[in-house]
Amino acid sequence: MKRITLLLVAGILLTAITACTKKDAAVPVAEKKQESQGNKYHGESTDQGLATVKTPTADILKKHKLGGYPQKTVGEAFDSYSKAVAKEWQEDIAKDGRYFVDYICWLDEKAVLPAEKNAGVVKKGLDIKFVIQASGEAYISMATKLFLKADGKVQTEVIPLPNVPKIVEAIYNNRELDI
Repeated sequence: MKRITLLLVAGILLTAITACTKKDAAVPVAEKKQESQGNKYHGESTDQGLATVKTPTADILKKHKLGGYPQKTVGEAFDSYSKAVAKEWQEDIAKDGRYFVDYICWLDEKAVLPAEKNAGVVKKGLDIKFVIQASGEAYISMATKLFLKADGKVQTEVIPLPNVPKIVEAIYNNRELDI
């Protein structure tokens, strides 16, 4: 039993070290410097516009139309959302072949409520996670509120799925988010 436990712990440590090494090797030098200046959430963009990183899966998603929103593609709606001061698309692939694309946006300072400011929140954002199945079907699997604190840490709060359509509706209609 001890041997199995030791092997399991060694495997976990090896996986963690390998994952960290691969991540650090893929981060350009300029990004490593920014990380040392404070903990940044992976979706926080340093510019005030769209991130310039090429994301082929996100580009495919942007051409799709969500069910219930035939008037605009995902890209037209989310990229033109004017209430966000910074936007970024990130993608990942799961072991089961599903693709995940995150739309991460940071809102104007006015979005931070007084009670949130008193709790040390300096910036508020949103992360909407899309899933793209191998069949090409795309849907939103979850949404998360992001709270950037004065110390550089990010707190997250999952938004219940029944509330997500109101957020999507606000983005498609370019209205203020109530998050």
